[in-house]
Amino acid sequence: MLDILNLVSGDDNIHITDIPDALKEPLFAAYPYEDDLILYGELHIFRVTRNLDIVWSYFGADIFVLCNSNEPAFEMKEDRICMYDFLGNYYEIDYDGNELMKRRHE
Repeated sequence: MLDILNLVSGDDNIHITDIPDALKEPLFAAYPYEDDLILYGELHIFRVTRNLDIVWSYFGADIFVLCNSNEPAFEMKEDRICMYDFLGNYYEIDYDGNELMKRRHE
């Protein structure tokens, strides 16, 4: 799990006064995207500025992990982010946080 303070503390250009409560959930990974970060959290996917202002967040029906599959639970593609949750539901969003697809596991 990532510690959000350790994630950003190495950059002198980042000035954080308060960490939003939403960002205090367990985070699996952080990926640079344009001038922002995409945070892959247990319950949410976030796009945040380098100052940790939340641009958007997205959540599914369950945690974003996938068991018993070779598919990645989280994958950033050129024009979209693809995710599976623990229940096997599949989601795609664009980099503006808009839902492109939601497919429920049967």
